[in-house]
Order: sequence, then C-alpha cells, then structure tokens
Amino acid sequence: MALHASYLSFMQPFNNLLVEIVSEPEF
Repeated sequence: MALHASYLSFMQPFNNLLVEIVSEPEF
C-alpha cells in the first residue's frame, strides 16, 4: 500500500495539470 500511496503522490501534479487542461481547453 505504501507503494500505491507514493505513486499517487507522484502523479498528483500531473492530475492537477489534466484538471486544468480539461476545465480550460485553451491551447
């Protein structure tokens, strides 16, 4: 479970970036 938690913490910035791209689709 520790590996899964560190994977989520590693992917959190990418998820935030995807949320920004989806919420504001301006290229």
